[in-house]
Amino acid sequence: MFTLLMSAGLFSAFGCGGAGDRGVYCSELATPTGRATIIQSGPVDKKPLVRKEVGPGYSILEQDSGGNHAIVIQSGPGTD
Repeated sequence: MFTLLMSAGLFSAFGCGGAGDRGVYCSELATPTGRATIIQSGPVDKKPLVRKEVGPGYSILEQDSGGNHAIVIQSGPGTD
């Protein structure tokens, strides 16, 4: 568990490079108004499903790594 937390901290600090080869999956979405990162563990033999959506004033990053599911919704300038 400690290794997973350390890996998550390193990936969030330095990006997602090389995460998938250890059963740790990382997705990023960067827009001019913000950045979202999801880091999850999951089966080594299965790639996660990732959905990214950017619209006027919002962005959505969704990741499902097989048993774990996370959604980040961000709003930006110009939204009520």
